[in-house]
Amino acid sequence: MRRWLLTRFVLAIGVMVCIAWPLSSVASAARRHHHHPAPVTSSSGPQAHVVGDLTETSVVGGVGFVFEGSGWYANEPISIASPGLLADCAGPVPGEINNGSGADGNPLVVTTDFSGAFNVAVAGQGCTPGTYQVTGEEVNTPNRVATANAVITAPALLSPAVALSPASEVETGTSGHVEGTILIQGLNPQEFLEIGAPSLAAACPGSAGGPVNFIQDLNTLTISGSLAAYGAIPPTAAANPKTDYAGNDIVVFSAAGCNAGAYPVVTTETGAGHRSFNDVFTVVAP
Repeated sequence: MRRWLLTRFVLAIGVMVCIAWPLSSVASAARRHHHHPAPVTSSSGPQAHVVGDLTETSVVGGVGFVFEGSGWYANEPISIASPGLLADCAGPVPGEINNGSGADGNPLVVTTDFSGAFNVAVAGQGCTPGTYQVTGEEVNTPNRVATANAVITAPALLSPAVALSPASEVETGTSGHVEGTILIQGLNPQEFLEIGAPSLAAACPGSAGGPVNFIQDLNTLTISGSLAAYGAIPPTAAANPKTDYAGNDIVVFSAAGCNAGAYPVVTTETGAGHRSFNDVFTVVAP
């Protein structure tokens, strides 16, 4: 009897060992393969990016986009340049960079705001389609550099649309300065347009000694000092924005002294279907 009980005891111990060993192995393996969340890292240093990969107009090969920078030192000079655009845009506007203050050039030196940010408009005519590098570099040591690419595509027939690029921008902290473009595509060929942003004009009265407000059509090259009603009826070739043969256009605007908020920008055909396209430009506080 005792021998039978002893045998049962030994068998029971063996079963427990056989069960416990795999379970402990699984637990050990689970510990070995447990994935801890990867640490979250934030980017630092100067950043730059282009807003708007663009289909050029068919009249003069016009393009316009915004070049934004952040993460630089506060109130430091940055040289912005694009030798490729300067060489390949042979029109009346040869790949110029404009900071809204009336100064333009390629290269152009701008000053960052107290948060180390800047934004500028870049415009060109007679441009060759391709990819172009735009570079921001500190004028002073340590001469850090940040680059971004602008992609220009050949004129094309596109479906009707009007879009802001960017639709939202953080204004500079020194002068409340913003830059933007209105991308117009697929409307009627060679038709005049009216662009109105009266609330944006009221919210951006300009700044003394700083950037002034302007809006420019890259087909007709007309520059207007008013964001409120650019190209008001009656249409004239000397004063109105106008689509190209594919119904496209690019309009660049600049504003300063802005109050943060969301402001309607309305683009309206002055003939044919009299269609209106409503967009909203959002100014974000620095």
